[in-house]
Amino acid sequence: MKPIREVRTWFILVTALATLMSCKDLSHVGKFARGAAQEVATAEQIEFTLTTACLRRCEQAAAAKLDVAFKGDCACAAYAASDTIRALKEAVVVLYFSNLAELANDELTAYSLEPLTSALANPELNIPTSGLKEGSAVTSTVLKAFTEGYRRKHVVRLISQADQPLQAVLKGLQDWNDTRLLQLQATLVEARRRTLDVVGDDALSRSERSASLLELFEEERQLRSIEHALLKYREGLSKIAEGHESLRANLHRVKAEDVRRTLVQLSQELKELVPMITNH
Repeated sequence: MKPIREVRTWFILVTALATLMSCKDLSHVGKFARGAAQEVATAEQIEFTLTTACLRRCEQAAAAKLDVAFKGDCACAAYAASDTIRALKEAVVVLYFSNLAELANDELTAYSLEPLTSALANPELNIPTSGLKEGSAVTSTVLKAFTEGYRRKHVVRLISQADQPLQAVLKGLQDWNDTRLLQLQATLVEARRRTLDVVGDDALSRSERSASLLELFEEERQLRSIEHALLKYREGLSKIAEGHESLRANLHRVKAEDVRRTLVQLSQELKELVPMITNH
């Protein structure tokens, strides 16, 4: 009969190995979730919103009229509300995937839901119920994961419960981003029109036209850079939706090799997209 110490040592080694292998089995889920959270969090650095576009149009209209009394009174409240909804939805997505990454790694979560849940329920934001009901559903799912002490074995349950509202939130972000792209492209058209106006303005000297053109060229370059970042963000949102759908469709074979390969590939693609969004 083996000594108790030897049996105990053997048991500890086997348990440690099983734990290590189990963590490794879901490492692809954690890696994808971290990549998704980083992708959406990084998009906050894109300095072009619907409010930005509205203010730009308003200011340009005042300048075209030579309105020296203009005080920045622009009707952009609706665009500001849309931007607020977008920011909250992005916060929901980051929260969810951060939590999923923690669970996949069997780590205790350390996030506070209070600021987000308070924002979702704040009547002063005057946000339509339809605008955030899916985000609230995702937040409720994550809150349940906290209160019920979800651990790695509950990853499948979390994915199953969150997928439908999460996909709706991601679709909302994609739609908002597409609207932002259209606004940006309209701004680019206007910038090009003003460039042509400067070229054809005989009242300006050659040096004045040259200086104005340089300013307009720089503005257009910056707008093109932002447009590139928005296109990459749209690509990233699509990959996030694809990855989570793959998880939902394979709930009972999350550890399968083909699922692992898909998520590892998407994780790498998301990682490559992040600097394309930030470096604009």
